[in-house]
Amino acid sequence: MSLRLSAAIVGTLAAIGGSVVLWLPISLEDPATSGRPIACGSAFRVDTSHAESVDFAHRVLHPGTPYESITGQCYDRAARQQHIGWPIALGGAVVLAGAILIRSYRSRVMD
Repeated sequence: MSLRLSAAIVGTLAAIGGSVVLWLPISLEDPATSGRPIACGSAFRVDTSHAESVDFAHRVLHPGTPYESITGQCYDRAARQQHIGWPIALGGAVVLAGAILIRSYRSRVMD
């Protein structure tokens, strides 16, 4: 297997893997909801409607008690997935583009 083909395969797999990481659904577990998952959307589109309702219910039921915002946790988890997914996807796309362009440039020079 040539270096160009290996780079193309690795680049494709990295681009697909990074995209999958970005599309994975984000969910949190909160002890206040009896361990039921709280949906937060994905890294592409953060949906905090469920998390906001849980935060509101906690503020109403337990006023004045310290509480870590579920909405903030959703945004933190989305940011973490973006920090992992984007570099992998873009790096894979660059490697794939390099594998494609190296071949076309080299074939033009050789002719």
